[in-house]
Amino acid sequence: MVDLYIHVSTTDVEAIVTIAKKHQINAILGYASDPATYTAAVVSNILNLPGNSQHSIELLTHKGSFRNLQQNIGIPVPPFLLFSSKDILSGWKPDLPFPYIIKPVDSSDTKGVFYIKDNRDFKEKALESLRYTRCDTLIAEAFVHSEICNLHGDGFVLNGTLIFMALGKLMYYSNSTNLKPSATWYPGDVDSQWHLEAERQINIIIKAAGFENGPINIEARADASGKLYIMEVGPRSGGGMTPQTITHAYGFDMLKATFDWLEGNEINLYTHHPRHTMLVTVHVNKTGQIVEISEHQDLVPFLIEAHLYVKTGDFVKSYDQPGSSLGAYIYQFENDFLLKYKANELYDKIIDQITIRDL
Repeated sequence: MVDLYIHVSTTDVEAIVTIAKKHQINAILGYASDPATYTAAVVSNILNLPGNSQHSIELLTHKGSFRNLQQNIGIPVPPFLLFSSKDILSGWKPDLPFPYIIKPVDSSDTKGVFYIKDNRDFKEKALESLRYTRCDTLIAEAFVHSEICNLHGDGFVLNGTLIFMALGKLMYYSNSTNLKPSATWYPGDVDSQWHLEAERQINIIIKAAGFENGPINIEARADASGKLYIMEVGPRSGGGMTPQTITHAYGFDMLKATFDWLEGNEINLYTHHPRHTMLVTVHVNKTGQIVEISEHQDLVPFLIEAHLYVKTGDFVKSYDQPGSSLGAYIYQFENDFLLKYKANELYDKIIDQITIRDL
């Protein structure tokens, strides 16, 4: 059995090397965090542990390197620019159409991500975004408007080939932010052409990056012209119970597959016909104190997993702030009626289960 050390917060390579040697750890992985995944790759390279090359992880986790990779291999990429604190303080502004997004090249969980509608607050937002980068580099990229197709999910790569992929419909219902999704519905009412195009581009990306084995987290969206953009290919499983939801929806156990790969075991590719499964990121749309956590009786029969990290009396942040996720609910339905025709109403019922007192 492989001893697996998962660390999602530190980038201190020396500290992790020391711990790994002390406990004779045989494998190190980052989970649901791009910075941690890169650190794990560096440590694995130092200790000659199983894993992917440091170079391939850097290409996929550094947002600037990833966009350059897409551009170099000829797949769709939104217009983008890299810049630093020196550029910001000199009065420089991105020459991009509005709106655009700015974000650190080496962070995750929407830390330091801002939606820029005009340049009046660019400097203020950019200086705030700099707080979340360790390399003094931000990226500005055109915002991809998508009312056609938003996809999110995980895949699994073996020997440089995508052998499994589950992409669901990404849904944005929060009234506090348009940058963070509130739910993912697997399989979703998404036309198969988008899944096929995503698979095509992802295979090109992982081969060009040299990524060989393990889980990947995928986000993609199509613009009004019908062009599909791969927004992210994170070399790790998605957070917020994404792999667990995929197991419920398709039968493929992403976490077990990861362990089997590390142990050199055969990977079980069993899947069943997709079951309509919805992963909801539990959150609130205003900052305050939790007064009550209730259960909506209409939803109880469909709730198959609940992971709540807060309790009555806790103070919580609105969903537009980093680190504002309060947990995850996983619902499964016998058919897609509730999701397809009442998705908005369903979201409201779920969110209304947490009652907040304003501060």
